[in-house]
Amino acid sequence: GSVAWKEWRWVARDGGVTEAVDSGVSKVTGLPPVFGEFLSVLPSSVRLHDGSWLAVAYGATQADHAAGSGNRTCVPMFHWQAHFCVSVFVLASVDEGISWRYRSSLSWHPSMGTSVGGPSEAAVSLLPDGRVLAVYRVEEHKNLWQSVSSDGGESWGAPRQINAWSVFPQLTTTANGVTVLVSGRPGLGLWLLEDASAGRWQLYNLAKEHNDACQNQCGVNSTYASSLETSRTHAYGSVTTR
Repeated sequence: GSVAWKEWRWVARDGGVTEAVDSGVSKVTGLPPVFGEFLSVLPSSVRLHDGSWLAVAYGATQADHAAGSGNRTCVPMFHWQAHFCVSVFVLASVDEGISWRYRSSLSWHPSMGTSVGGPSEAAVSLLPDGRVLAVYRVEEHKNLWQSVSSDGGESWGAPRQINAWSVFPQLTTTANGVTVLVSGRPGLGLWLLEDASAGRWQLYNLAKEHNDACQNQCGVNSTYASSLETSRTHAYGSVTTR
């Protein structure tokens, strides 16, 4: 069968200081058996203290397929009518993104219930204490979940549902140590991390601020968003309505 799903185009950068230093198709090795040749690489990566990079993707393993079609522990993936559930794959690179190797997975857990498709759209960030935080979608219009790793993504603590929702989460840990999450659907929110161990976040309603500013002439409904720190006191955000 085809192995094209094992290759993607990555661009290695040094934190945005210079232009791309290398680009091309990078082999990802060590992946567990993937069902349906479906794998989606996500726009989230983080450099660890040892200089290596972590990135995230999601797809379905053979175990996910069995969970979704046989044991019925989770539901077929979202509304795409695919007969499998999904997991997040954590990938690592030690050569500035030229090559990547599978490190671990974030998969469906019984605490998530049986009405979700499993972890999918995800983001990772390095916390000030050196732990890695992953936040991920399990279904639309449901709360996000998070997991924390103390060993660079080799293993993860128990998943925890958080008070933020619902699709395409994006994470930024700023220079002053504040971890920011943006997500939405419905609406659009910005959350500041208060307690990583408890999964507690403080909400700022960006949809309301946005709609008030344009006098309700450009309402935000279903959104994918991103954020970027531009200084210690300012940040830039962008919104795509979906």
